Amino acid sequence: MPDESTKTLSFGSEPYVEALRDRLRRHFADGGENPAFVAGIFGEWGCGKTRWLQRLEQLLEAAPAEDAITIPVFFNAWRYEREEHLVIPLLKTAQRAVEKAAERPGQPETLPEQAKAAAKTAWGFLRDRAGMLKDCALAIACGFSGKAKIPFLAEVSFSLKDMLAADRANQERRKEADAESDPLDQPLGKYASIYYDFQEHLRKVTGRAGATDAPKLNLVFLIDDLDRCLPEKAVEMLEAIKLFFEVDGCAFVLGLDEEIVSRGILHRYRDYAFEAKNLSDGKVPVQPITGHEYLEKMVHLPIRVPAVAARDAESFLLTHYRRLFEKRKAPDALGTERAGRADALERARPQEPAAPEIDRELLDLFLTAVPHVPRKLVRVAELFDLHLSIAAAKGLMLRPDVLLRLVILQLFAPGIYRFGRRHPAFFSFMIRWRQTLGQDWLVDANLDRHLEVPVKSGEENEKFFKVPSFGRNYAHDHIEVPLWNLIRECAHNRSGFDPRRLVKEGDTEEFPSLQPYFTFVAHVEGNVSPTSSPDAKPAGQSHDTASAFDEELPSARISDVPGFLAQICSPDPLQWRNALEQNADELRGRVLGADLFGEIERRVGERQELVSVPWVETLFPFLTADQLQRLYRGSNLLGRLSARPKGKI
Repeated sequence: MPDESTKTLSFGSEPYVEALRDRLRRHFADGGENPAFVAGIFGEWGCGKTRWLQRLEQLLEAAPAEDAITIPVFFNAWRYEREEHLVIPLLKTAQRAVEKAAERPGQPETLPEQAKAAAKTAWGFLRDRAGMLKDCALAIACGFSGKAKIPFLAEVSFSLKDMLAADRANQERRKEADAESDPLDQPLGKYASIYYDFQEHLRKVTGRAGATDAPKLNLVFLIDDLDRCLPEKAVEMLEAIKLFFEVDGCAFVLGLDEEIVSRGILHRYRDYAFEAKNLSDGKVPVQPITGHEYLEKMVHLPIRVPAVAARDAESFLLTHYRRLFEKRKAPDALGTERAGRADALERARPQEPAAPEIDRELLDLFLTAVPHVPRKLVRVAELFDLHLSIAAAKGLMLRPDVLLRLVILQLFAPGIYRFGRRHPAFFSFMIRWRQTLGQDWLVDANLDRHLEVPVKSGEENEKFFKVPSFGRNYAHDHIEVPLWNLIRECAHNRSGFDPRRLVKEGDTEEFPSLQPYFTFVAHVEGNVSPTSSPDAKPAGQSHDTASAFDEELPSARISDVPGFLAQICSPDPLQWRNALEQNADELRGRVLGADLFGEIERRVGERQELVSVPWVETLFPFLTADQLQRLYRGSNLLGRLSARPKGKI
């Protein structure tokens, strides 16, 4: 039986499955041009094809029997991919489904009076039908020379020549063989006979051959995960349907990604390609049949799983994961909500608890960034739920929207996620692109042109970039261009995920520091232990004075000194921030070493404009009192400030 969770389908899919069930009923009732009806449920991985098949199985099992018994046979092709011939486990699965149906109690009593007699007769024949399907499986095995592994039985070695010789030499033994004895003890000649007249034998199974008053059995094969098999196996299964099962009383519903199966078909017929001339009189290989043409010939009714509408995705999330999007009240310093005496008395009165308000911005971010594919929606929601639960248990005050972005990157863009761990300010660069280009930044060409020039413009900055000792725009070469390449690669894959949709209107470059979030997420992954909360100050600012003046601290050991210098000596505050967050572990509780500070001091001497109040405030936690004084003297910061008009620093 299908899982209880498949009683109804989400995302508006229920009418499609009900219509398919009705189409199968009409096929069995009226017959048709095609003896074996084949329907295809087409869609990418994770779109819900398995749920459709499970729901169809449930609907078919719940339908009352009338003049025939319909039995669904759910078959996972991927599970049996290692078997030599997929058609054998398919028949064995059908045998088990019929045996299970025969054991179901009380079925005939649930029918109308006029159908009871025929139904009772049909149920009595189900065990015989199961035995006939077992013979079909053995017959197929015997139809191939060599060695076949028969699922649930054993391994049999044979050849057609030996089989026929054994058949002639053991005529008497075949007559005396008990039909209920172990099939491996029976002569293989019987199965050779069934193999050569397989479709006629299968018609007897479905009640379409022999006596006209024989009970009828409809077999609906629900084949799942065919697109996960190797190309050879997928094509083998499709060809077996045409070769062996084109029989009245059989129907197939295939759940597959037609693009993947089409590639398998091209692979299957790659050796039969021929050369043809193109418009330039050159020769190009042409396939004898395309994947689309092959499936068009095989599948009579193609059904594409419809794209999930935004309203259906929202309804699903608020039904199953509503708690993730409920607004959380920020506590005060004592961890309680402030309220006056009147408010306290009002709350003391018995009343219905108000439903928590939905955080609309968080929900919209989820719906905008995550592709509307059922499996993708569920995976993000489950991982997001896990992270929120662990953060709550640890008492960490996380911004849900920031955490959601990292969860999404973990699942759909691991390359960008790893890049972000090395350059924690990467998100602020994306926000800057969004602010500069607006909605047009979703077009690749627009951002390509934007990245051809330095990030910041203006005469002063243009002069700055020409100073060799400062390096030419470290962020452009080491952050923006590599980040953009990762984004473009991710945005053009089959998943439908575009990282640019993680940035929304209203985001500013003053995005919270991501370093604590990466530390927390890494802890959840089991890699490291969190050492700070998301509300903590950047590394080195954990002192009450936000300075290293009052104590002697060890020197920081920066792993990438040239990169650190290029960013910290840039005119761009985002690069300062990225340099500190990128080296947060090395800087925590330390000051700049003598060699590192000496190089900074030298560059300051060449370009005094580098030192500004915001720049000094950024470096302040990592400087000794002597280093700070030397920067003031070397840059003449105080003199320059006193010479400027009031209000400008």
